[in-house]
Amino acid sequence: MHKNAPDKVALFIDNAVNRRHYIQLIALKNAGFDAKVIIFKDTKIDYLIVKGLKDIYLLLDYNRQEAVKKFSFKCALNLLELIKQENISIILTQRWKVLKYLIFCKFFKKNLKIILYIVVAATFRTIRRQILFKLFKAKVNKILVNSADLKEELIAQKLTIGKEIDILHSAIDPSEFEIPISQKEARQKMGFPENDFIFGMVARFSKEKDQQTLIYAFKNFLDSGNKSKLVLVGDGPTKKTCEDLAKKLGIGKEVMFTGRIDLMQIPVVLRAFDVFVHITLQEGMPMAVHEAMAASLPVIATDAEGVPEIFDTSLTMGFLVPKKNVEELTKALLKIYSLSHEERKIMGENARMRLNEAFSPEQLAQKIVKIFKDLLNG
Repeated sequence: MHKNAPDKVALFIDNAVNRRHYIQLIALKNAGFDAKVIIFKDTKIDYLIVKGLKDIYLLLDYNRQEAVKKFSFKCALNLLELIKQENISIILTQRWKVLKYLIFCKFFKKNLKIILYIVVAATFRTIRRQILFKLFKAKVNKILVNSADLKEELIAQKLTIGKEIDILHSAIDPSEFEIPISQKEARQKMGFPENDFIFGMVARFSKEKDQQTLIYAFKNFLDSGNKSKLVLVGDGPTKKTCEDLAKKLGIGKEVMFTGRIDLMQIPVVLRAFDVFVHITLQEGMPMAVHEAMAASLPVIATDAEGVPEIFDTSLTMGFLVPKKNVEELTKALLKIYSLSHEERKIMGENARMRLNEAFSPEQLAQKIVKIFKDLLNG
């Protein structure tokens, strides 16, 4: 690295900043890089501001929807001008629609190095995307995935070979979930019932997240004579469908829909839960599950990509069930509910231990710094 000025690198974040981004940025800054964040005008950056990272934003003069709906040459030129003006050496993105803009820029700034970090299954689900990626893959300097399953997916699609891909597991800082309030206080803050047993899920409402299967299983759970509440946190296109389903099944009062909750409030939400449930059809390495583990919650999750890797331990931290299987999910809900408070507490402690041993922020920080340094020196 240069002695006079630190090398300038960036994360290109198109949607919302999260806890993983913060760990990456701090690690790069501590390693001596001048780390920036490239964002659209409507990118949500509240979390980084709260965490004290200011004056690191490079703002494009476009909204996200304008840029990702279809390729915009004006936006591409705006990005190219910004990259040249700031003299950015390396940019990491985790979105295919953003990668196209970076590839365009590389035609005009050949020394720019691009890292593609794939964190969602089926990123290259269409033939068109696969063809385009094969055509321009040589412009990408490093391919990262956040689970072994995603690596196997890319290999199976013949988009790349194993030696070209590195696994960079997601991570969060578990200390953010060590909050000094009781479960009762957390429920009072969130407006949840104080005395009910609560299953909870935190996720965007979408077909991939499959909250509908959870609602069907919860209906079966209640029909077995048990009393509980299901809290679904988030917003998205399938939320209204799920609300209608709960009413249709006659459990509208037992299923609570909170809408979107600020990232800084998630530790309070999780403190209010008894069990965390993550029902999904497609994944990479879900941060929502990591957050639940950090909050020492027992976890019920589906075996979508990356999730079995989390459960690959001798520690019992919950139950892994098949995707789209109402019967098996119902059994898991009933089984974990039937355990004693102490047994569930041990599961939650095991989940926290698993997070610390396999998905620590220190591991993520060390590896991201090595990746950037190797690219810079290479």
